[in-house]
Amino acid sequence: MTLAACGCPLPYNSARNCEDTHKKIYSERLQATNTSGLSIHAIRANYIMHAENSLIGQQLKTLAQVNAFHVYDLVEPLQFALTKAIGELSALLWFPEIRNLDEYLADVKTAAANVLDIAVLIDPSKVILKIKYHLLAHLREDIVRFGPLLGVATETFECFNAIFRFCSILSNHLAPSRNIALQLAEQEVLRHFLSGGGWRGSTGVEWKEPAPAVASFLGKNPFFVALLGYGRHAQPQASGNIKLEPLKRSKNRTKIARVALTLGDTLAAQAVNTPEMMQNPEVRWYQGKHVVSHAQDKCATEPPITGKILEILQDEDTAMAFVVFDVFQVSAVRHKYFGMPVLSRRLDKPTLLVIPATTIMFEYDTQHDCLQARCIASGKQAVLQERVQTELREAESFIQHNPFDRFLINTHAFHNAHPIPQEVDNP
Repeated sequence: MTLAACGCPLPYNSARNCEDTHKKIYSERLQATNTSGLSIHAIRANYIMHAENSLIGQQLKTLAQVNAFHVYDLVEPLQFALTKAIGELSALLWFPEIRNLDEYLADVKTAAANVLDIAVLIDPSKVILKIKYHLLAHLREDIVRFGPLLGVATETFECFNAIFRFCSILSNHLAPSRNIALQLAEQEVLRHFLSGGGWRGSTGVEWKEPAPAVASFLGKNPFFVALLGYGRHAQPQASGNIKLEPLKRSKNRTKIARVALTLGDTLAAQAVNTPEMMQNPEVRWYQGKHVVSHAQDKCATEPPITGKILEILQDEDTAMAFVVFDVFQVSAVRHKYFGMPVLSRRLDKPTLLVIPATTIMFEYDTQHDCLQARCIASGKQAVLQERVQTELREAESFIQHNPFDRFLINTHAFHNAHPIPQEVDNP
């Protein structure tokens, strides 16, 4: 509940009191959000605007991460300040690990105080009446006691309500609470046995274990692993691991062999530091779809990540793997309105570097500086229904970003929120 409190005021401050024209602009901006590096589902801006009064936690968390980029000129200055304060606090509370406890506690205390101070200026009654605001005053004590609050968030357990309902439906309805408790206890006993747990024998002295066939049942039946709520934990991939572009198919659905490229056919030939091992004319290269970073992020060739990945290359023998990087630099001064680090090109010119695929640390979200670039909804596109273009409705407008190579590091993003401050402050 403490974490959800950070997102609750957002849709109301940004949409409820706006005019229809502002809502349309907000919807277009929200749909144009760069979601790479956010670890969120696809944004459905029209649905969010239509159901603004009944959003769920998943949608509120999305808004908390990106709202500041879309409402800067659509709401009052105090509401924009509250949006930024909530985004900063939400990202802090989403840290999965704390590296410097004293510094982290000071940051959380300041961020929570900023939210409460601005909320009081907007509507003092809500701070008094809503318990969620009061919980923000106790964040420091909760973190000292429980550690990162992400580990004690209870929102995910709300999906267990369906289990309670099914247990009640499949009962005699005479004592629902008792029947639900007994069924849940039986389920937990089954989970205990299948996971290899033991139990005390009838004598009360010896301990018994399930038979080997029972203990190995889950390993042979992954469907039941997910059914019992254990989840599937994929093995971590080695950093620098590359997934090649999928094979294309011809009209008769036969697979077409990958095209092997020479160095001159790749962007690596334009780099200022092409490695000597890549300059062998006999080596052929395949283009990759994504590369795995140290943080297990699958970095593709789209978002700028203190450099924009332009091309991923792997040789035919899978002995070498490189990434062609379009280098950006972090400005010394943060953005005037958003207060976030700014990425720009060196001397406003592209600088390509070739780096080993194993050196990529992690991926994070960036957003185009549409405020300075003055991006507007100048494009038109057909409306999709069931993934098919239709002419039954008027073409909808969308944001076309102007050619202005300046981006903002989204410090409100939850994904990889903990390493970003350290890397930005100590590049």
